[in-house]
Amino acid sequence: MSKTKHKYSLKHYNNKKVGNRTLYELSPGNWVSRGSLPETKASKKAWNEKNEINNKIRWQKYYWSDPKRKEKMLEQSRNAKRRRNKITDIDFKYNNSEHGYMMNLFNSCRRSAKKRGMLFKFNNFEEWWGHWLEQKYYHGMKCPYTKVTMTFIRGKNYRKGSGGKRTPTNVSADQIYPGKGYTPHNVLFCTVKANFDKRSITPDMCQAVIDIYNYRCWLFMIRNVDPQVRKGGKLHMEQVRKIILNHDGHFTNYEKRKMWDVFYIKSLMERAEDTGDSKLILRSKKLLKDCYKDEIQ
Repeated sequence: MSKTKHKYSLKHYNNKKVGNRTLYELSPGNWVSRGSLPETKASKKAWNEKNEINNKIRWQKYYWSDPKRKEKMLEQSRNAKRRRNKITDIDFKYNNSEHGYMMNLFNSCRRSAKKRGMLFKFNNFEEWWGHWLEQKYYHGMKCPYTKVTMTFIRGKNYRKGSGGKRTPTNVSADQIYPGKGYTPHNVLFCTVKANFDKRSITPDMCQAVIDIYNYRCWLFMIRNVDPQVRKGGKLHMEQVRKIILNHDGHFTNYEKRKMWDVFYIKSLMERAEDTGDSKLILRSKKLLKDCYKDEIQ
């Protein structure tokens, strides 16, 4: 028995998923399967065209010739469409509920962590749900970053890549320290807008920005003294500068408040002594006494 001669060069290999396969060299170095050959494509196209004509003839002669049969088939089609819409409405209602939204968020974060090779230390949805309830107990429905009320809004086509905009107030899972993974210690639920604005900013960078901002505010307060207490400001400017240098620009909110309260009261006292205003002198002394009294307590 003679072997069949092939128009193309053949190559056989074993694939674990689909088993043995044969490839055809369509052009030098271009190996394709049988379904991609021009002859196969032409044969499929001719068969589909012929079959389409036969289907039309068969439907016209058998199905549409009897009005009762035609109405019955149309009714079945309408019922199937109603069932599909009913299921879609039920899914839509669940996806927009708190439990359904958090379930979808859990699955999407788990897929993202697996795809990016990151930690995901929530063994099941119950742990994820418990983490959400714990944050909700302390913060309510407010975003911990922006204090905006968070929402659960899903569109009907959110899985179909419809290109719709995400709701800025929706709940989003943020990694407090980006890149450390989804762990109970590192996950915080906030709004989509807050998560997008934060992006890859680390806590260390946030602290650096706060330190620089506070330092610039202190410098501005020193250089721009209120004109009504400018004289007192000149007398105490050097002392305040020394305090800032000794603290290296780092104060607690309480220290800052006390420092500027004393600075302001002494300025009032000096201005009152220069103008001879006895009422203002007594008032400034009382304020200074109360300030030191709070300090001792």
